Amino acid sequence: MQQSTVNRKRGLTVLGATGVAAAGLLLGAVPAHAVTLQAAVFPDHVEFLGNENNADVSGPVKLSIFPDGTWNIYSKTRNGRPAFRWVHWTCVVTVNVGSSSNATSLTTPTVKIKSKKSHTFDVSGTNTNLANNYTAITNPSFTRVDCDIHFGK
Repeated sequence: MQQSTVNRKRGLTVLGATGVAAAGLLLGAVPAHAVTLQAAVFPDHVEFLGNENNADVSGPVKLSIFPDGTWNIYSKTRNGRPAFRWVHWTCVVTVNVGSSSNATSLTTPTVKIKSKKSHTFDVSGTNTNLANNYTAITNPSFTRVDCDIHFGK
């Protein structure tokens, strides 16, 4: 009798886990995975370039940073899914100099991208932390930039 109760519980647990996984896929709760961008240094700014693809929402992304701390996130993001998605980008600039580490998070507004459509993100701002660390940011051995597509409002 004990064994039958254990098997019933195990069967319900597997069924419950399967239901939760399916619900997560239906609701778009798949966690995003950041992509590390590659640096390109120009005389007047630095660009970080990459390409993100998560849950059939994808696009190239470019983060530009200027000496005065002005930044711009640019991406033509496509929703390849059969339903709309609420989407925004987050880029984290991490500067490590010696034993000091400094991270700055930059984000775009959330937009609704219809099924099989694209949206162009072109968002700018300023950040004093980026201005203060600009010299280190231009050095790829001190800086790491990760950008991520996020879903939901």
